[in-house]
Amino acid sequence: MRTKVVAAVVAVAIGSLLGVVTSLGGCGSDETVAIGDCAPDCPACVGTQCNDTCGGDAGTVSGLCNLSCSQKASCNLDCNGQSCDLQCQSKSTCQADCKDAGGCNAACEGQSSCNVDCTNSDNCNLDCAGGSTCDITCKDNCSGGCQGTSICELDCKTGCGIGCAGTSSCTVKCDTDCFICCKGDADCHLDCAQAPVMTCPGGATDEIIYACGTTCPTPDQCHYEPGGPVPDGGVPTDGGSDGAGGSTDSGLPDAGPQDAATD
Repeated sequence: MRTKVVAAVVAVAIGSLLGVVTSLGGCGSDETVAIGDCAPDCPACVGTQCNDTCGGDAGTVSGLCNLSCSQKASCNLDCNGQSCDLQCQSKSTCQADCKDAGGCNAACEGQSSCNVDCTNSDNCNLDCAGGSTCDITCKDNCSGGCQGTSICELDCKTGCGIGCAGTSSCTVKCDTDCFICCKGDADCHLDCAQAPVMTCPGGATDEIIYACGTTCPTPDQCHYEPGGPVPDGGVPTDGGSDGAGGSTDSGLPDAGPQDAATD
């Protein structure tokens, strides 16, 4: 009898241990919450809640730390001082904490919601499509593209730009040296805290550029696809003209000189 009791206790202990190991190993469709290290790829998060942390000490893992979320998943990625790639699809909700490292990207589609925090860093980019909602907060040199019926907001200090196309709605808030390219029937808003808003010509009849500062960006600086680069230094503000024919008169009411919008 004693032998049977001991065997039963050991079996229960092993089963509990296996359950703990399984819960830490990844995030699958039959799990509720998974917490683990990603080096560099996190297990795909499908239709559940996943909380993941980039593996290793901050800055020790080369390349990007990746997380893919789909089918109404809820994902939280701690980039742990490293660059991160976040892919969010099919009505998922995704967040990435990249406030210290920078170099983080978010691709959001299929009516998903994405939030990337790069508050103290730079070079973070968003690609928002398919009726998604995207929000990136960064220090400087951030960019991205917003398409379809998506809603995008980019909040930064300097050197940021975004391309807004289709019937999407885009808002860029910054201190200075930022711009927004508006194409088609997109609804665009630019809020410059430390510089005037100017209206600049685009490269096509259905494109217009709004910029913070005194010099227009050129149309080839407009990017509507993922990872569109922002030129070094952002929009020049030397007070001169680059020949683009821009005007510091945005044509907006005096009550709101720092909110540029398309008709």
